Amino acid sequence: MTAEKGETMKHAVQTRLSKLLGLLVELLDKPGEKISDVAAQYPKFHGVYAISDEEDSGVIYVGKSKPGTEGIGQCLRDHLRGGGDSDLGTWLGGDRGRAGRCLVRFIEAPDYIDRRNLEALAIAVLSPKYNK
Repeated sequence: MTAEKGETMKHAVQTRLSKLLGLLVELLDKPGEKISDVAAQYPKFHGVYAISDEEDSGVIYVGKSKPGTEGIGQCLRDHLRGGGDSDLGTWLGGDRGRAGRCLVRFIEAPDYIDRRNLEALAIAVLSPKYNK
């Protein structure tokens, strides 16, 4: 690899990381909203979300909406309804009331690759308890 190609790759990586870090900061700067309230509104856009406990003492889970779903609203309802491996109530000792009081922050990200990468970066940086 030539030095010129190496610098081009380095610049591309720095540009991508800068964009993702900006999105992560934007996500974390959002005010936390009660997850049950947001799920009831059923937002249909696609994006990335961070769930924190009701005291907002730290992020406990980071997720993204997937293609073929109805967006963030479906993801949050699935976490509250339970079943499967993303059951917020089970994670919190079976306390569905407490699960509904958790806080969520979310950011719209229409592009799936951006969602996937932002979710991965957020998990790497925040180490949420319930991300496996």
